[in-house]
Amino acid sequence: MVSYADTGILVSAYLPYEETAAPARRAMGKAPRPVILSPLTLLEVRNALNGAIHRGEIGKDDRDAVFTDIERQLAAGFFRMADASQTDIYAKARELSDRYTPAMATRSLDLMHVATALLSKARVFLSTDIRQRKAAKAERLTVMP
Repeated sequence: MVSYADTGILVSAYLPYEETAAPARRAMGKAPRPVILSPLTLLEVRNALNGAIHRGEIGKDDRDAVFTDIERQLAAGFFRMADASQTDIYAKARELSDRYTPAMATRSLDLMHVATALLSKARVFLSTDIRQRKAAKAERLTVMP
């Protein structure tokens, strides 16, 4: 069994001042391994950390330390990169959009995360995002925290 981590849970797990830091760390610790990440997740994490630099919440060394740790965790097998193609992810996200957006107002990037999790055969979806959680639950993924 594998898990999928969305951007918010990953940022929260690495930034101790985040409101959801403690539950994010607990969920990451309990989640089945490996935890799948996507290129989208890593871009969004980088952008979130760069935004935190802009706001004066962290420095560039802090950002770089997070990515050093993510790389270390990838090498150790805790994290694994999704191997689904972008074409497949977009196709699955379009399908999910037709299924959920009219009722749940899901956003495109939310659907791309859920699509990547499904295509990666994840059974656990790590997220604190309300719309993502609803779509993931509708797809019968176990949602944490």
